Amino acid sequence: MPVDSSSRRQLANTTRSPPPSGPSTALQFPLAQPAVISVIAAAVRTSEASANPAHMQAPIPAVFWSHLKSKPLIDPEAPTPG
Repeated sequence: MPVDSSSRRQLANTTRSPPPSGPSTALQFPLAQPAVISVIAAAVRTSEASANPAHMQAPIPAVFWSHLKSKPLIDPEAPTPG
C-alpha cells in the first residue's frame, strides 16, 4: 500500500524530523517480511537507478512505522524494518 506524502508530512510535523522518502519506504518495507529475499527496484531514468542504493540505506525512524500502523495504513501485525 503506497504511503501518501501527506502521511509522511504529518509524521514529520509530529516528530520534528524530515519525512522519509517514498522510494526509501517502498524499497525497505517489503524486506522486513521474512518471506521476502529480494526487491527489484524499477527505474525509468539512470538517475533513479543510481539513487536506489541510497534509498535502501536511508534511515527511517521506528516511529514512522508505528505511525503507519496506528492509522492503520499498514497492518498492525506487519513486520517493519529496524
